[in-house]
Amino acid sequence: MAQRSTDEMMTLIRSVAEKDDNIRAIGMEGSRNNPAAKQDRFADFDITYFVKDPTPFRQNDDWLDVFGERLMMQKPTGALFSGTMQPWYPYLMQFTDGNRLDLKIASLGDMDAYLAAEHLNTVIFDKDHPVQRQPETSDWDFRITAPSEEDYQNCVNEFFWVSLYVMKGLKRNELLYANQYMDDPVRAELLKMLEWSVGISTNFQTSVGKHDSHLQDALTPDDYAKLVKTYRLDSLSSTWSALQAAGQLFLETARIVADQLGFDFPD
Repeated sequence: MAQRSTDEMMTLIRSVAEKDDNIRAIGMEGSRNNPAAKQDRFADFDITYFVKDPTPFRQNDDWLDVFGERLMMQKPTGALFSGTMQPWYPYLMQFTDGNRLDLKIASLGDMDAYLAAEHLNTVIFDKDHPVQRQPETSDWDFRITAPSEEDYQNCVNEFFWVSLYVMKGLKRNELLYANQYMDDPVRAELLKMLEWSVGISTNFQTSVGKHDSHLQDALTPDDYAKLVKTYRLDSLSSTWSALQAAGQLFLETARIVADQLGFDFPD
């Protein structure tokens, strides 16, 4: 099955809204609204329908069939989305043609809060205010922010403190235990320090993407090679090497960040 084009998907999304009087406006958010994001066929369609009454959309899923054959869907059941998406009701749909639609149902009165939530949120169709001017979208909310000295000191302390847990696990031949701490928070703190170094070099005017998806582009080949080594955790010896690579890269980066921001490095 050929994957439907962006134009085909957007036409369908708008058509559904046009035919349903309950749907009053369409919001779009996410990477497709980000002028700095690389667009490809894997990009989700992040859409919000603003409706007068959300109840009919929650009673059954039959109305979603118009969007195409679904391979898989996730929606709020039990504690899966507790608190995180409220009061907006999400249907996350993966279609058999390869497209993915993250569709939220929101009350019409939530539109102002939606627009204020992120700079990537915009209203692309509005039956009631068709000439309403939309703010220019940007990835400002996702740009690296400068740390306070407390943030920096906490990062350094956490990295080295939890590194001891990794060592303890390896000495006990407990690979899974060691790798759990290696993944988070040891590597998480390393990534945080690397982000700050990128922020310094760009005057904190850039983003490295969701889950550091573009961090590779901002690092030197040598630093990237060291970072990749921290993901090789398939044996006790590999994890020892990963921890050593993480420690070396963290030390080098933390000293640079401290020097550039005027922080004390805890020798």
